[in-house]
Amino acid sequence: TEPHRELAWPEPILALAANDDLVAVADRLKVTLLDGRVNSTRTIGSVPAPGAITGLEVLYDGSVLALDGNGAVWAIDLRRGVTTPLPTKASLVAADRQIFFVSGREVSGYDQRTQTATRLATIGSGARSIDTRAEHVAFGFGSGEVVLGTRVGARLETMRLTSKPAKR
Repeated sequence: TEPHRELAWPEPILALAANDDLVAVADRLKVTLLDGRVNSTRTIGSVPAPGAITGLEVLYDGSVLALDGNGAVWAIDLRRGVTTPLPTKASLVAADRQIFFVSGREVSGYDQRTQTATRLATIGSGARSIDTRAEHVAFGFGSGEVVLGTRVGARLETMRLTSKPAKR
């Protein structure tokens, strides 16, 4: 068996995200991008945390979207050490080929080139989780309900999955 390895992190980790090759880690002091490939712990870049980070998403170009508890959103290019505030608010973010933000009941699509968010749909309040693949997105709610969405042009077509009531 392979021996257990450990990397001591200097501060408690507040948020993390990964893609196929990269891992982003946020603690109270900084946001760091690591090479996430097997047998690698190389740091690619690190910047001071722009706030108390509550959510991260690693994009395939190696940049990171970071959220804080006040709804502020930043695009962070960790290779160049540049942090840019975005003109949108969000509590959840998910990215694959499409980037989705949730703020309250509003779902927006984010265009990385123009750094703009466009409203796509309104969902029920209280979304607690989000995940996406290509143009598909799923939202989880505390009630156990799920909303599935597919981006079609400038809108999001949605379907709500609810619990089936027990037969009496």
